[in-house]
Amino acid sequence: MTKPTTKDIIWKTLSGAPIEIHDESNNTVVSGKIWELSVVRIKGDYIGSREIGAGNLISAYNLANTMHIEQGLEGLKIEEFKQILNELSDEHLIRRRPELVRQKFKVV
Repeated sequence: MTKPTTKDIIWKTLSGAPIEIHDESNNTVVSGKIWELSVVRIKGDYIGSREIGAGNLISAYNLANTMHIEQGLEGLKIEEFKQILNELSDEHLIRRRPELVRQKFKVV
């Protein structure tokens, strides 16, 4: 059995059930607004959903960072995490939310 890579850990965490973050002090919900799964979930409680929750992103970074430290490596830099997200996007596993991409279009 091979050890999971940093990218494997991040993908597994992002593709799991979406985790929202509830801020009880001001009664708000923080959600992931930039990324979503490229393909809808086909099993579990969130069938048909593409959502990646803010908690998934934070957990993915924390797990990957912990994995690096446990292996005697320097902690995972945020730039490295962003690079892995872009690699997952290049592999068509995740994508930027289309409505955010459309906002960047300029009408001439």
